[in-house]
Amino acid sequence: MSSALCILAFLVTAYVARKSLVGGIVTALAVGYFYGILRANLNEMMSHFIFDGAVIGLYVGRALAMRRPETFANSMQVRPWLILLVAWPTVLALLPIQDPMIQLVGLRGNVFLIPMVLLGAQMDVEERYKLSYYIAILNLLVFGFAIAEFTFGIGSFYPRNEVTDLIYRSRVDDGGQAYRIPATFTGSHAFAGTMVCTLPLLVEAWASHTLDRYKRYILVAGLVAATLGVFMAASRTHAVVLFLLIIVGTFSFQMRPSMMGMWLSIILVTGWFVFQDQRLQRFATLRDTDAIAVRIGGSVNANFATAVLEFPMGNGIGAGGTSIPYFLSDRLENPLWIENEYARIQLELGLPGLLIWMAFIVWLFGWGLRRTLAQRGLGRRLAFAATVAYFVSGMTGTGLVTSIPQSVFILLFAGWIIRYESPPVLVARGASDELAANRLQQIEALPR
Repeated sequence: MSSALCILAFLVTAYVARKSLVGGIVTALAVGYFYGILRANLNEMMSHFIFDGAVIGLYVGRALAMRRPETFANSMQVRPWLILLVAWPTVLALLPIQDPMIQLVGLRGNVFLIPMVLLGAQMDVEERYKLSYYIAILNLLVFGFAIAEFTFGIGSFYPRNEVTDLIYRSRVDDGGQAYRIPATFTGSHAFAGTMVCTLPLLVEAWASHTLDRYKRYILVAGLVAATLGVFMAASRTHAVVLFLLIIVGTFSFQMRPSMMGMWLSIILVTGWFVFQDQRLQRFATLRDTDAIAVRIGGSVNANFATAVLEFPMGNGIGAGGTSIPYFLSDRLENPLWIENEYARIQLELGLPGLLIWMAFIVWLFGWGLRRTLAQRGLGRRLAFAATVAYFVSGMTGTGLVTSIPQSVFILLFAGWIIRYESPPVLVARGASDELAANRLQQIEALPR
């Protein structure tokens, strides 16, 4: 069954992606949204690769599509970086340091989703509007599962096995019986992170003047589902990023008064529900600053220092535990489990790989900030804030480029924030098509 689903995910996504970039991304994301619950209930080896089939289908479909030359313009500057980010792990995967299967899975974890940056840079604003509408629907679907799990428990949806062990060890409070809600994802962290990452796209489309009222209602419902989902998943890291995005959105001064009223209403409604149930208030433990300091100190300092001192050139790709399934974990040599994404990169790719990533991040933030300040847009600002927040949070956790499907959003945002988008063409009503075309040429000639 799982092998058939892998093939089906590939074929459907490839077919849709060949016809439409948005359709291909939506199809791959839909598989990612329900990948966790499928994998848990189909406890077979190939069930771990259902999402992989969809992503490969997306890449193949876009490679076969007839694209306009201008779709490549916004991705030219980032391509050398992406080639470097893919080439170095590929070279390391050829060195016989770890078991071949470990290295293959490690290569997948390090390079598989990197091309999403190109797709993010190629999407224009109208395509993002379409993507946002479908994402809102997906949010509502998984929110229904979350409500059912919150009410009746997760046992009816996730059987106990090796795949779901982490889900059943994730409780709202230590020793308690209330589980953190995974909805349809691989775990509560993936659920919360995905919901947070949908906000920039949903807000951008909601703030536009071109969508009809029906779609606006869907977007607002998707926003409410996303914000409540973060608290149902009870993830403190993602709650912090959510609060950051709320602050950026509220004080960006880019909302009309009517929209600001609706935005504040969403916040108040979410807050009211959160304070009605103690299970939704795990984020309040952030007030224990001593415990947070110990956690950060251990992740940022101790683990990173251990990885650098013991394995300055890395311990082999995959050795950091990048998405290693349970049935391969016994093949790891010199395993060192760490909760620091940058220590994981160093452990798998060595200091050269870490330096490549750090240089790319500095370049990304520099260009992203320049473009975000030059081209005003609430969605772009939220995307930039989310991208920075999650790259920073990598110092206290792993999964930055392997979380399904959260990492897809993060990498799409990386392409979005460096994308140049022409300002709207403003011409007087009744002007000729020739005048409008001349005005567009003048705008396109502006320095980028």
